Amino acid sequence: MNLSLDQWLRLVEVLVLVGSVSVNVFLFHRSRADQRLKEFDQRLTGIAMQKRAMQTDLAAIGQKVAVHEARLAAVPTHRDLDEIRRDLTSVKATTAAIDERSETTLDTVQSIQRYLMEH
Repeated sequence: MNLSLDQWLRLVEVLVLVGSVSVNVFLFHRSRADQRLKEFDQRLTGIAMQKRAMQTDLAAIGQKVAVHEARLAAVPTHRDLDEIRRDLTSVKATTAAIDERSETTLDTVQSIQRYLMEH
C-alpha cells in the first residue's frame, strides 16, 4: 500500500476528527451522569425559584407603594392648610360679631321684658 503524502494527511485528518468526536461523545455522556452537574442544576433551579418569589414580592411592594402614593395625593398641602386657617379665622370673627349682636339683642329683649313686667 503505497500512499502519497496527501493521502496520509487526509487519513490523519480523518483519524483526528474521529478521535475528537469520540472524546466529545464520551465527555457528553460523562457530564450527564456527573453528580456535580446535577447539584449545580438543582442550585440553579432553586435560584430561579427565589428570583420568581422576589419578583412576586417586588410586585406586591409596588402595589403597596401605589396605594400609599394615592393616599398621599389626597393629603392637603401646606397651602390648603393655610387657606383652611384663614377660613377658620374668618368664621371665628363672624361668629364673634354674631355673638356680640345676639348679646345686644338679648339685653334689649330682657329690658323690654322688665319694662312690660313692671307695667
